[in-house]
Order: sequence, then structure tokens, then C-alpha cells
Amino acid sequence: MDLLTSITILGALITFISGIVSQVAKTSIEVKDQTVKQLTPGGWLLLGIALVGLMTSVASILVGFSIKHNDRLMAQAEATQKQALQNQEERWRNEMGSLLKITKDDIEQNLGNTIAGFRDSQERFNSTQAEIVSSRQSVLESNLHHTNEIIVAGQPLTSLSFHLQFDSASPELWKTMKEGEDEIDKNNLSVQGGVPSVPYEAMEYDEALIPLFSYLARVGDGKQPRVDGNSTQANGSIVVLIPLDESENAILSFGEINSEVSWSTNEEDESSISAGFLGDGGFQVGNSTPSVTSHLAANGQRGTSRYAVHWYLDPTTLAKSINRRNPNIPATAKLPRSLKIAILYDANTLPFQRNNFAVPYATNLWRDVGTNRHQISIGQATRNVFVNLEVNGVRQTRYVLTRVYNIDLMDENDDEFETSCTLIELEAT
Repeated sequence: MDLLTSITILGALITFISGIVSQVAKTSIEVKDQTVKQLTPGGWLLLGIALVGLMTSVASILVGFSIKHNDRLMAQAEATQKQALQNQEERWRNEMGSLLKITKDDIEQNLGNTIAGFRDSQERFNSTQAEIVSSRQSVLESNLHHTNEIIVAGQPLTSLSFHLQFDSASPELWKTMKEGEDEIDKNNLSVQGGVPSVPYEAMEYDEALIPLFSYLARVGDGKQPRVDGNSTQANGSIVVLIPLDESENAILSFGEINSEVSWSTNEEDESSISAGFLGDGGFQVGNSTPSVTSHLAANGQRGTSRYAVHWYLDPTTLAKSINRRNPNIPATAKLPRSLKIAILYDANTLPFQRNNFAVPYATNLWRDVGTNRHQISIGQATRNVFVNLEVNGVRQTRYVLTRVYNIDLMDENDDEFETSCTLIELEAT
């Protein structure tokens, strides 16, 4: 039983006792000649009991107020404590969320780094394995290449395929080659009894091959390239020479030489000129001649055209198209690392023994022995120059353009020959 209930019961009991006392005892008597009554002992008892009841009621009220106040304080304390607990729980949850997020991010980052590291390790392992395999393959290929070089070096050269190709945006060359194609077509239509007006090979030489090499010979000499094959000097003769070995012993040659051109020497026992030359009597004995393929730009003289020269030399044709400095040394299938193409043009005198291009009387033709070699640039009009050589039908080497020179051909007395010369150098890839 709480205090408030006890006081309330006590107050009710006192009130009950006061009522009993008021009924059984006389509380006051009248005093003669006075307007007030005089309390009896029972009255004073009843008055004391009433005061005690009043005090009990006041105490009950005060205790009730105290209890309510305490309840309010406890409710506020509980609310404050509850809010504090909620705030603490929220902070804990936020902190735990942040901690979990940081932990999750760290785990994901570590996992990502682990996976990336594993991937990098795997890639490095795979790369290393690939490099090992590639290195082994390279070593094997290198050894095989060296073995082939040794084998090829001892093989005789029995057949050769020559392919020269370049792109050009020259409007003069486009015009000349287009006119040449028209002349070739007209000649093809002039066939009577199975024979054209001009032999097919001769017409292609005059209208395609000679103009093409005339362009290549003059494109870098600082002049406007002459491509019509009608030079005022020696009627536009063109001689193309290609050494097939490092020592320039075996020389492949083709072109056209007119009768006005002289030679450094004219010996009585003359050998036949290369099967690749067109002379007054037509071609010498051979099964093939150089041919030209032109892919002319569709938009006329403003586009880039592609030109190619191809010549397949079978054993018979090859034997009749090579001059050798030393006849006792046979030509082998070992090609030079650096391929040289000499184009002689505007010639009054060719610096060779008649019909033999193996021994030049111009001492600086193949070797740079003085200040008579001038490096030139062929410009932007001629690009993508390369040569493919295939020997014996099984091995092909590609050569790309590296340098172009104009050469002042000099004899052993340092006298200059009346012959222009362009030297094209290409390197094997």
C-alpha cells in the first residue's frame, strides 16, 4: 500500500471518528450572558480530530501532487532516456553502417586487387609463355632461315620472278600511260591474218615499259619528268640493270637501245644482248619479256594510279638475260640484302663492252667512290615503291625503297660519260 492511499484512509478514518464523537459527546455548552459557546472536552477533542483530518487531507493533496510530479519527472526521465537510447541506437546503426560500408569497400577493393593481381599474373605468365614460344619460334625460324640461306647460297639460280610496283599521282605519267593504252588497243585491233601492225611485245615496250622507266629515271633529277620516251638525246633509250648478288657479278638487264647509241668498246666477237632488250630486229631468243600493268585513277589526272612491272624468267629466258663478270662463277639463289636498280638514259655512249653489262667502264656505277653520287628525293607524287623477287619458284624477298641517287658516271681517268644515270636502292624486309 502506497503513502497516498494510507493517508487517504487515515483521513477517512479521522472523519469517521469525528462524526462518532460529534454524535456521542457534547462538544459545547452555553455560557450565561455570553454570545459564544464554550467548548467541552469532547469539543476540544473533536476540534483536534478535525484539525488532524484537515492536515491529513492537505497531506494527502500534497502527497498526490508530489506523486504526480514525481510521475511527470519519471515520465520525462524515461522519455529522455528513451530518446537518448534511440539516438544512441541510431548513431550505432549509422556507425555500424559506415563501418560495414568501409569494410565492404575494403573487401571489394582487396578482392578486386586480388583478382586484378591474379589476372595480371596470369597475363604476365601467358605473355611470358608466349614470349618463350615466340622466342623459340624465332630461334627456330632464324636457324631455319640461316640453314636455308646456306642451302640457297649453294643452289644455282634457275628461275626468277621480278615484280616492281609503285603509286604515283603524276598527271604527266597518267596522261602518257593512258595514251599508251589507247595505242596498244588500236594495235590490237589492227590484226590481219593473225598478225598486228606492230608486234605485241614491241608495242607494249614502246608505249608502256619505256615511258614508265623514263619517268622513274627522271622523277628525282630536279627536272620535269620526261615520260614520252622521245628524249632529244639518243632517242630516249633506256637501260635497266639489276645485280642479283652482293658482288655485282650477275647482272640482269632489260630495256631498249637505239642504233644511235655507241658503246665504250666494240669487240669483233660480240655476244648477244639480253633477252629483255627490244632492238631493231625485235626481241632476242627468250620465252618472256617484261610486262606492264597500270591501274589508272578513275578521276583522271587528279587521282593516284598504281603501276607495276612484272617479268617471269624461266631457266631459258634467265640464262639469256644475265651477264656475268666472271663466267666461271654461276649465279646462285642467294639474293643481295640491298637491291640496286640502275637506270641509264639519255645515253650517247654506254660505259660497257658491247652487249655485256657485267663489267662497267664507269668505276662508280655500283660503288660510291667519290663525290659524283647525289642523293635525291622522289617527292610526294611517287610513293609505296617496292620490289618482290622470287627465286627458283620457292623463296620470295620483298625490298622497300630507301634511297635514290643521281650518278655522274666517271671512267678511270675521272672523265664523265655522256650518259645520265639514276640509282634506286631498296632494302630487304
